[in-house]
Amino acid sequence: MEEKLFEFKLLTGKREAFSSYVRCVILPGENGEFGVLSNHLNLISNLTFGLVKIKKPIMSAIDLVDSIKDENDFDEMYCISESGIAHFFEDKLVVTVDYAIKVFGDDNNGESEEATYKKTNLNNEEQDFYNLSQEYMNKINTNKFK
Repeated sequence: MEEKLFEFKLLTGKREAFSSYVRCVILPGENGEFGVLSNHLNLISNLTFGLVKIKKPIMSAIDLVDSIKDENDFDEMYCISESGIAHFFEDKLVVTVDYAIKVFGDDNNGESEEATYKKTNLNNEEQDFYNLSQEYMNKINTNKFK
């Protein structure tokens, strides 16, 4: 079985946070999470604060539904700001947000490029978002949502 991939880009006001061909992306929509796979219907959707979960290609043919069982089965995750939009057209998903911070995934020497960037180039609004995203991830990791 051949993997169905599509192009995905996560853009912020300052830079391209992620760009690759992927199998699946789960996005935080206004009415809850929704997933995008290859050959999805065209869509434009507003996004809310939350996680963008990315499933990258694999070498063997594993059924996608069986391979995603919980949060730990995703390859990368980004925490994004409230003001965002997702646009899927012709097997290409572009997500544009004000801020995105990598919170899980492949990185160099234990620290992602985004984390390094955020530590050295923060204005007050970015610092507030960075702090909020860290608090959000701590709540997810300890299951302490109010």
